[in-house]
Amino acid sequence: MNAKLLLIDDDAAICEAVSATLGPRGYDVVSLNSGTDALAALEHDEFEAVVTDINMPAMTALEFCRR
Repeated sequence: MNAKLLLIDDDAAICEAVSATLGPRGYDVVSLNSGTDALAALEHDEFEAVVTDINMPAMTALEFCRR
């Protein structure tokens, strides 16, 4: 079973690049573009790691971590 990674970034190009890099290396990458969506995903799924952009609109990575 592959490690499941939650990627949070509002830049679609970054999400695509990270997925393209880590996917072939054995990671199942779930990309979301907001902290709000990521919090909802965490209520229903488990991830081995979370990678997030620090500066995002509506909710920064620091606010995401606090919640």
